[in-house]
Amino acid sequence: MPWHCSRDVSRLFTKINFEEYESGKYFNQIPENPEKYDIHFSKNCNVAGFKFKPKDKIYIDLDEVNELVYTKKE
Repeated sequence: MPWHCSRDVSRLFTKINFEEYESGKYFNQIPENPEKYDIHFSKNCNVAGFKFKPKDKIYIDLDEVNELVYTKKE
C-alpha cells in the first residue's frame, strides 16, 4: 500500500510565471475569445481558468519542471 502519495502530488507545479517577452510562447497556443475562459477579477489579481482542453504542448515547460521535482532524490 503506497504511503505519502499526496506529498508527491502537492510538490507538483500547476502554474508558471513568465516574463512579458515570453508571452507569445503561451498566448499563441490558446484562443482569444473570452467566452472560452472562466474569468475572476479581484483587487489584487485576475485569474482565468480554461473552459477548454489546451493542446498538450502548452504544458511542456511545466512538465519539465515537474519531472525534475518528482525525480529529485532526497
